[in-house]
Amino acid sequence: MIDTLGRMQTMPEDKPARDILELIVGPWRAQTVYLAAKLGLADQLVERPLTAEVLAARVGADPVSLRRFLRLLVGVGIFAGDDRDGFSLTERGNLLRTGVPGSMRDLAISYGEVFYPAWVDPLPTAITGEQGFARTYGMGLFDHLAQHQIGRAHV
Repeated sequence: MIDTLGRMQTMPEDKPARDILELIVGPWRAQTVYLAAKLGLADQLVERPLTAEVLAARVGADPVSLRRFLRLLVGVGIFAGDDRDGFSLTERGNLLRTGVPGSMRDLAISYGEVFYPAWVDPLPTAITGEQGFARTYGMGLFDHLAQHQIGRAHV
């Protein structure tokens, strides 16, 4: 059984199996970091901890769904706290803020919106050799970046 943090409630006993499981659920975590960046959750938590309900109202999200994502974000160290006392920023979470030195917010959004879809189904690429990016977007990576004005610093 998988818990809300993307972990097996009963972890396999051997390390190789645990390592494989961590890789399998990795995309859930990556896309949840994207969600936090896209919704600007870190920017909302600068002044004080907030509950899922308050955060949801501020960013236009469903509070029940957002609470689940927040628990996962706590589990991966982006936020701290819980819904009773409120969620707060961690050092990692601070890197998802807008306009702070070393911010990775734009990078998380670029990867979540642009790069992740090209990796969703890698099997055709392995079989045919067609690049996933070209299959997904109808053009190569650099043509897409130029056409959509996505900074190459995000590659």
